[in-house]
Amino acid sequence: MSCQMGEPPVRLDVTGTAIDMSDQDWLAETVPLVQRLAGLGVPVGAGESLLTDYPFVSLVRADGTDGTVTVDDLDQVMGGAALVLGLEDLLTSGTGGAYGVKDGAEPLPPAP
Repeated sequence: MSCQMGEPPVRLDVTGTAIDMSDQDWLAETVPLVQRLAGLGVPVGAGESLLTDYPFVSLVRADGTDGTVTVDDLDQVMGGAALVLGLEDLLTSGTGGAYGVKDGAEPLPPAP
Protein backbone atom coordinates (compact mmCIF):
# COMPACT_ATOMS: atom_id res chain seq x y z
CA MET A 1 0.00 0.00 0.00
CA SER A 2 1.39 3.39 -0.87
CA CYS A 3 0.07 6.93 -0.58
CA GLN A 4 1.17 10.48 0.12
CA MET A 5 0.93 11.80 3.67
CA GLY A 6 -2.66 12.75 4.42
CA GLU A 7 -4.13 10.95 1.39
CA PRO A 8 -6.20 7.79 1.63
CA PRO A 9 -4.61 4.68 0.09
CA VAL A 10 -5.57 3.93 -3.48
CA ARG A 11 -6.20 0.25 -2.70
CA LEU A 12 -5.34 -2.45 -0.23
CA ASP A 13 -4.82 -6.09 -1.15
CA VAL A 14 -5.07 -8.60 1.68
CA THR A 15 -3.82 -12.15 1.27
CA GLY A 16 -2.61 -14.78 3.69
CA THR A 17 0.78 -15.40 2.12
CA ALA A 18 2.80 -13.57 4.78
CA ILE A 19 0.63 -14.61 7.72
CA ASP A 20 1.14 -17.60 10.01
CA MET A 21 -2.01 -19.41 8.92
CA SER A 22 -1.90 -21.74 11.93
CA ASP A 23 -2.64 -18.74 14.17
CA GLN A 24 -6.41 -18.20 13.96
CA ASP A 25 -6.09 -14.79 15.66
CA TRP A 26 -5.27 -13.26 12.29
CA LEU A 27 -8.85 -13.97 11.15
CA ALA A 28 -10.24 -12.07 14.12
CA GLU A 29 -8.07 -9.07 13.20
CA THR A 30 -7.96 -9.14 9.40
CA VAL A 31 -11.62 -9.67 8.52
CA PRO A 32 -12.80 -6.61 10.51
CA LEU A 33 -9.92 -4.61 9.00
CA VAL A 34 -11.09 -5.44 5.47
CA GLN A 35 -14.71 -4.68 6.35
CA ARG A 36 -13.85 -1.36 8.02
CA LEU A 37 -11.61 -0.18 5.17
CA ALA A 38 -14.25 -1.06 2.58
CA GLY A 39 -16.80 0.78 4.71
CA LEU A 40 -14.58 3.86 4.60
CA GLY A 41 -14.49 3.72 0.81
CA VAL A 42 -11.00 2.21 0.45
CA PRO A 43 -11.04 -0.32 -2.41
CA VAL A 44 -9.94 -3.69 -1.00
CA GLY A 45 -8.90 -6.92 -2.69
CA ALA A 46 -8.96 -10.04 -0.49
CA GLY A 47 -7.87 -13.48 -1.63
CA GLU A 48 -6.98 -16.99 -0.62
CA SER A 49 -5.65 -20.11 -2.29
CA LEU A 50 -8.05 -22.68 -3.69
CA LEU A 51 -7.27 -25.43 -1.19
CA THR A 52 -6.87 -23.36 1.96
CA ASP A 53 -8.08 -24.74 5.27
CA TYR A 54 -8.84 -21.25 6.60
CA PRO A 55 -12.11 -19.50 5.66
CA PHE A 56 -10.80 -15.96 5.15
CA VAL A 57 -12.61 -15.09 1.91
CA SER A 58 -15.90 -16.69 2.96
CA LEU A 59 -15.86 -14.60 6.15
CA VAL A 60 -15.23 -11.41 4.16
CA ARG A 61 -18.00 -12.35 1.71
CA ALA A 62 -20.46 -12.98 4.54
CA ASP A 63 -20.59 -9.21 5.12
CA GLY A 64 -21.22 -8.44 1.43
CA THR A 65 -18.85 -7.35 -1.30
CA ASP A 66 -19.50 -3.61 -1.53
CA GLY A 67 -16.09 -2.00 -1.93
CA THR A 68 -14.35 -5.35 -1.85
CA VAL A 69 -13.13 -7.81 -4.46
CA THR A 70 -12.75 -11.35 -3.13
CA VAL A 71 -11.04 -14.21 -4.93
CA ASP A 72 -11.10 -17.76 -3.57
CA ASP A 73 -8.65 -19.30 -6.05
CA LEU A 74 -5.92 -16.67 -6.09
CA ASP A 75 -3.19 -19.28 -6.55
CA GLN A 76 -4.68 -20.23 -9.94
CA VAL A 77 -4.20 -18.31 -13.21
CA MET A 78 -7.91 -17.52 -13.45
CA GLY A 79 -7.91 -16.31 -9.85
CA GLY A 80 -5.08 -13.89 -10.56
CA ALA A 81 -6.94 -12.60 -13.60
CA ALA A 82 -10.11 -12.26 -11.54
CA LEU A 83 -8.31 -10.13 -8.95
CA VAL A 84 -6.84 -7.81 -11.58
CA LEU A 85 -10.10 -7.44 -13.52
CA GLY A 86 -12.16 -7.19 -10.34
CA LEU A 87 -9.97 -4.42 -8.92
CA GLU A 88 -10.13 -2.56 -12.23
CA ASP A 89 -13.93 -2.79 -12.12
CA LEU A 90 -13.97 -1.72 -8.46
CA LEU A 91 -11.77 1.31 -9.15
CA THR A 92 -13.77 2.43 -12.19
CA SER A 93 -17.33 1.64 -11.11
CA GLY A 94 -17.15 1.21 -7.34
CA THR A 95 -18.66 -2.26 -7.66
CA GLY A 96 -16.99 -5.09 -5.77
CA GLY A 97 -17.45 -8.75 -6.49
CA ALA A 98 -16.93 -12.34 -5.39
CA TYR A 99 -14.86 -14.37 -7.85
CA GLY A 100 -13.48 -17.89 -8.00
CA VAL A 101 -14.93 -21.38 -7.87
CA LYS A 102 -16.43 -21.72 -4.40
CA ASP A 103 -20.07 -21.16 -3.39
CA GLY A 104 -21.43 -17.73 -4.27
CA ALA A 105 -18.58 -16.79 -6.61
CA GLU A 106 -18.55 -15.81 -10.27
CA PRO A 107 -15.73 -17.24 -12.42
CA LEU A 108 -14.49 -13.84 -13.71
CA PRO A 109 -15.61 -10.24 -13.55
CA PRO A 110 -17.24 -8.78 -16.63
CA ALA A 111 -14.79 -7.68 -19.30
CA PRO A 112 -13.99 -3.94 -19.16
